[in-house]
Amino acid sequence: AMRWNLHARNCGGGCHGSSPRGDALEYAYEELRSDKEVVTEEVRKRGDALEFACEELRSDKEVVMEAVRQCGYALEYACEELRR
Repeated sequence: AMRWNLHARNCGGGCHGSSPRGDALEYAYEELRSDKEVVTEEVRKRGDALEFACEELRSDKEVVMEAVRQCGYALEYACEELRR
């Protein structure tokens, strides 16, 4: 399987606001936004990339926890049930 390094073109890291709003997932094909492995890799690098994950993955506790570990603000993009 081909590994995607979407973060490479959007280097800058950090949490919300510390680099331009050019999240790799924002411009990714829907297929990649729905790929748990790709999304998990991206939210480990920049938690607020969770905003651009598919709805199903924004409801996935494992993915959301990875995002929040990197950036607490990412919880804003999780499904309502996980935000409670």
